[in-house]
Amino acid sequence: MSFSVGKDVRCNKIRLEGIKAGNDYKGFTHQVLTADGTGKCVWANETGGIGNPMTRDLNQLTYNITGTGLVKNDGVELNNMPDDTLAPSSIYTGSLYKFKLKDGTLNQLPYQRLLNQFNAFPTRLSVNYVNGLPVFGFHNEAFSITNILYAGGTPLYPVMAQRDPVFGLYDDTRYDVCNTRAGIGTINYFNFGFNEGLPCCDGVWGVDKARGILKIEVFFDCDFVGVNNNEFSVYLERFDTTNRASGTATLLSATQIYNRKTDVKQLRDNITYYVKAFENDLVGMSYDVFCEVPASSSHDGGTTAINVKYTWIPVN
Repeated sequence: MSFSVGKDVRCNKIRLEGIKAGNDYKGFTHQVLTADGTGKCVWANETGGIGNPMTRDLNQLTYNITGTGLVKNDGVELNNMPDDTLAPSSIYTGSLYKFKLKDGTLNQLPYQRLLNQFNAFPTRLSVNYVNGLPVFGFHNEAFSITNILYAGGTPLYPVMAQRDPVFGLYDDTRYDVCNTRAGIGTINYFNFGFNEGLPCCDGVWGVDKARGILKIEVFFDCDFVGVNNNEFSVYLERFDTTNRASGTATLLSATQIYNRKTDVKQLRDNITYYVKAFENDLVGMSYDVFCEVPASSSHDGGTTAINVKYTWIPVN
């Protein structure tokens, strides 16, 4: 039987032998019923169409997925992003994508140097990002190896810097994917600052609150020069570094977050401390960790390795 397009067809029964359409015997989007050349009719994709389930490479067909519903999957990534480039975050704030660290220029502020100049920077490390923030671990790591004396009047040593006999303190941050180094002067950046690179720190500099919680983890190894009656302290200092133009910093408070008296020669320990920045801290303010062998200790601190990991937890 044959008939022309546009004509009505009236009959008692139409029989199509061998209709084939997956398991549920119905077609899917972009499919048409087509004779397969063997006397059977099958559901097949239109030219350039997408089957269901979608198992073909969408890139080959230049198709986009758009919509407002929930996407459920084991993982969605935008791969092969350029080095140190986070451009999609300003447009697609909820997107998850991967890029590679090259020299630490992500969200870099004008006064900051490249991190790849310093110790153990993780060049070419692939980082997953969502909502403008790394989705793994800490966002800033500082490392220092120095000698700490207990003699009266000896200044505290900031963890994020080392003391050089000629140049004084210099940047020793070795990982800072959000560029949180806060400048004190135009050379030294040894404070963790609530800079523009952090989510929920997008307000007016020195005016709006830094909306988040700062998690601080301190790991240290102090080798005293003698045994018995030794002492070690860790302080958290809070600075007003909002006057970025002048490069000055005002110490607002100092809190002792660790003190240990011990008879061991080598002290290894760690602490975790949380700062509720959303309560009192403004965008542009900063924190630093200082360690000290107090004058009450019977022995000097010899070579001391200090490592601090900062994790920023945004709070909307």
